[in-house]
Amino acid sequence: AWPASAGRCRVSIPVIETLLPLPFGVVLALHPATDPKGASISIERTTDSAGAPVSGSAAVIATVDAGTRVYHDYIGGLGPYWYRARHVRQSATAGPYTSWAKAIPTVIPGVLPNVLTPPAYLHSDTTTRSHTGDTTETAMETVALPVLYPYRKFQVRCAWGASGTAGIKVLRVYMDDGTLQATVARYEFAAAGVGSVAMDFVVEPLGTATAQSSFPVQGSETSLRWAPTNDLTIPNDLIFSVDLGNSADTAALLSSEVLILEPVA
Repeated sequence: AWPASAGRCRVSIPVIETLLPLPFGVVLALHPATDPKGASISIERTTDSAGAPVSGSAAVIATVDAGTRVYHDYIGGLGPYWYRARHVRQSATAGPYTSWAKAIPTVIPGVLPNVLTPPAYLHSDTTTRSHTGDTTETAMETVALPVLYPYRKFQVRCAWGASGTAGIKVLRVYMDDGTLQATVARYEFAAAGVGSVAMDFVVEPLGTATAQSSFPVQGSETSLRWAPTNDLTIPNDLIFSVDLGNSADTAALLSSEVLILEPVA
């Protein structure tokens, strides 16, 4: 027994810290983030076998709403894992899968770095489309654009050829929202023939739903700046056309490419 003069014996109380687990897993950046038809994004995951995805064990881990840019897969295993996604919508055929992407889980930082959105190929065609025999403006190709307002812009690359007389030949690209047809690029020449004419330009919204700017990326063929006023809150058609001044002439759209450019998330 402790003598009375010794005072009391105090026993320390252990301090139990509350440890917050660090988030661990894989972060997926989803592009494009929007879909004009409101389709959701279905995400699949599978394991790895000798550096390749095990397709037979692929399973849907999440279906996220259109507009979702980032998905966190808080998975405890070390991996590696493989991921792919596709658009799905009720009462509609699901879209094609993306390619498999390989990822190894790690600690997820509190602040993620910005991920630049790669250009999304909306359209690419190398089929030659030609016109001759009359002087009526004729559409060579039509590409359906998604809803672009408020942030999305698009880039067009196309190549043309022409031959015949020295009659005026007009090569034109314009948008059609169902009410308004507005030129975004135009090239006119009267030479008897040219090897090819290349156009490379970007169309982007200017802060309102009915104000855009079209400006060249390179070359002098589209040096004029256009200011279309189409309604970008609805899908537009992008139309490639030719207009011949002499019915004996021939003009052709040799190739066309349309890329959707999205801002940084």
